[in-house]
Amino acid sequence: MKEILKINNLIKKFPKTGGEIDDEDAILVLKGISFDVEEGEYVGIMGKSGCGKTTLLKILGFMDQQTDGEVIFDGVNTNELWREELTDIRRRKIGFVFQDFNLLDSLSVKENIMLPVLMDKMDQMKCEEKAEALEKQFGIERLEDKNPYELSGGERQRVAICRALINNPSIIFADEPTGNLDSKSGKVVADEFQKINEKMGKTILMVTHDPQMASRCKRVIFLKDGLVLNDVRKNGTEEEFYRTIIGEMEKF
Repeated sequence: MKEILKINNLIKKFPKTGGEIDDEDAILVLKGISFDVEEGEYVGIMGKSGCGKTTLLKILGFMDQQTDGEVIFDGVNTNELWREELTDIRRRKIGFVFQDFNLLDSLSVKENIMLPVLMDKMDQMKCEEKAEALEKQFGIERLEDKNPYELSGGERQRVAICRALINNPSIIFADEPTGNLDSKSGKVVADEFQKINEKMGKTILMVTHDPQMASRCKRVIFLKDGLVLNDVRKNGTEEEFYRTIIGEMEKF
């Protein structure tokens, strides 16, 4: 399989208030993380709060910059790219799904979904066709003229998923996509992510604290204190993988 993402010895420091990043007392959040992700994989990232999960995802999505180490995206060492080139990769090749949805209440559902391609100056009619196809696929076509504040949490997350997919990205980064949902809505969203991976063939890298959600993944990377504690692949049923994940979580 083609390697879409390779992370080599990723380090991230944050300076203490009033300090510098090179100070001895700078806070080391990521301490040399390395792993790779192949095309078509569904990878979960788990760990206690403060272990560096979200920081890692922000770096991989080019919303933050590592202190040291390499991120190789689709065969390109991103350390060698200009900021504008990183922005272009983020806009064209990465889809984002966040815990708090990040939808604009002033726009309709359809307008929110179309936003990435409108910003990319795609023809309006093509934008609408792509948005409508995704709305139908995820069962939200009846909601297209509503505003996000009129929707349930599960409906808003499905809108966010459609927005993440409209550019046909190479990979989707999801940060706690079921974190703000009740168990029923969370299951619906978990089903959608599994469908995106298995039926649409999309690569997914997802931060989650939920072992049930993680058991849908094909592989889970466990972080502890800024390092990779373990990297476990699914071998067997979802229920067996769930029990494996619970066992790994006890090591946090």
